[in-house]
Amino acid sequence: LAVLNSARGDSLARQSHPLAITMAVRSDRADVAPHREALESAFPQATAKLAIFLHGLAETEESWRIHADRQDPSGSTYGSRLAGDFGYTPVYVRYNSGLHISENGRLLSPLLEQVVANWPVPADDLILVGHSMGGLVARSACHYARQDGDSWPTKVRHVFYLGTPHLGAGLEQGVSRLTGALGKIDEARPLARFLDRRSAGIKDLRAGHLLDDHWQPDSASASGSRDRPSEVPLLASAAHYAVSATVTTHRRNPIGRLLGDLLVQPASARGKARDGGGVPFPIENKRHFGGLHHFNLLNHPLVYGALHDWLDV
Repeated sequence: LAVLNSARGDSLARQSHPLAITMAVRSDRADVAPHREALESAFPQATAKLAIFLHGLAETEESWRIHADRQDPSGSTYGSRLAGDFGYTPVYVRYNSGLHISENGRLLSPLLEQVVANWPVPADDLILVGHSMGGLVARSACHYARQDGDSWPTKVRHVFYLGTPHLGAGLEQGVSRLTGALGKIDEARPLARFLDRRSAGIKDLRAGHLLDDHWQPDSASASGSRDRPSEVPLLASAAHYAVSATVTTHRRNPIGRLLGDLLVQPASARGKARDGGGVPFPIENKRHFGGLHHFNLLNHPLVYGALHDWLDV
């Protein structure tokens, strides 16, 4: 279902198709309404500290459990460790990753506003943990929350981006260029049209677009901006951390710089543009891991060690 929505989720949503994923808090493999009674039932041990988990493209909240049993017989995850070590209640969100990132950002902000307002105990400390696209959705939600005057961002203390393509994902950039080239050849245009049917969410990964203005055809800022990363400030009241990985041991290995974690290159995950711009993560808030691939970042002891170190201050 997650893969289907990543590829065609925008079309499914437009058709109100029953297979279209609707954004929701999840618990025990079921949606949880953001109402007081439902939240009390789903989170009987709720604390004032919430860790909001946002999965990536073609994933669900279950993706955070990858290799959980290998690490610990009880099935250790970031959520369970944050609960045990720091008292955070893990809250998992599922969303349709085929929608535009900005659409999911606009949906996430009011959802978190309701969750915080109706949480069983007064919530005073939020952290956001985003894997891949999930980090972009978090940034988009923070932007629209500030714009709309929502209150939940004032409670966000830390935001963690795990393999997030802040400057775009190389694979989508390659497919985009290939589609454009094929479209100029008469015999190849059917293939170009087929490739161009990939979802809006996937196309947004070309440059990590976060706002409606970057894709709406009638927007003045959309013209010529398809290949430029979004210039959206990070939430000023929170600390932000970037985790990158390469399949090679060393980040500066030419193969590692090219392939990254197989889906995201380290420079993009660290927000470092060639012209010196990009996302201004402090050097102490960046951590790189060699010998890991993109999906290792969902649940790996080394990555959790970085989260622990940043929170344990």
